[in-house]
Amino acid sequence: DAFEDLSKNSSEILTFIDEKVSPDYEIFVNSGIQYMNDSNVMSTLVGDFAATSEQILASIEQVSEAIDSISSTLEQASTGSQDINLNVQEVAIAVEDAAKITEKQMDLSQQLYSLVQKFKV
Repeated sequence: DAFEDLSKNSSEILTFIDEKVSPDYEIFVNSGIQYMNDSNVMSTLVGDFAATSEQILASIEQVSEAIDSISSTLEQASTGSQDINLNVQEVAIAVEDAAKITEKQMDLSQQLYSLVQKFKV
């Protein structure tokens, strides 16, 4: 009787494994395969995202360098404009001085002419 019960119970266990455990195990294995496929897709997406991020970073660095270059150029232009302004002011002062000297020369010329007029040849 014991061997018959053991045989019957073993048979029921094998049937349970075939009908319940094996299908659940296959579902589990298929889920694992799907998780692996999903992780591969995610890995590809993250890799693409990282590459795109690096490209964006490189572009941002190039824009930053261009802005720095423009800033430097504007600073030089500003300095140049200030130098031009100072030079124009110096030229204006020199022209004023030249005008004053010319005016003095005219006064002296008139005085000389007046003196020469006093002499008769």
